[in-house]
Amino acid sequence: MYGARAALKVMTGQGRRHLVNVASIVGGVAGPALVRRHRKTPVAVEAQMAVQTEKTHLSRDQSAAATPGILYRPAPDGDAEVTGGWHGTEKSAARRGLSWLLLGGVNAYVVGRRLGMSDQRSTSSRRSTSSRRW
Repeated sequence: MYGARAALKVMTGQGRRHLVNVASIVGGVAGPALVRRHRKTPVAVEAQMAVQTEKTHLSRDQSAAATPGILYRPAPDGDAEVTGGWHGTEKSAARRGLSWLLLGGVNAYVVGRRLGMSDQRSTSSRRSTSSRRW
């Protein structure tokens, strides 16, 4: 894997072409795993991605406005605006909060187990020392 700057140089033609195949740049945490899975079972991965795209990326309630698009003509500069989105900030905050909650729960479980084990050890050691005295 190469860093973002090296990949950008290759994509813009400023870098050495043999470093990275532009089509193979993968992003995200699950990206490399998805690529490996696709190499082994391409039909299953493509079917799963089609279902995910249909369910989570495309709206059944709202359709896009009919426009000529920007395929053959650039968009006018004056009326461009960003709309919609996937609410990334809120989702990232929720994931971060859930991660901390999970981490706290795991820590509480581990500490509880260790304290429980030390209580059992101290109880069993008291029993063994008390039995030795008699």
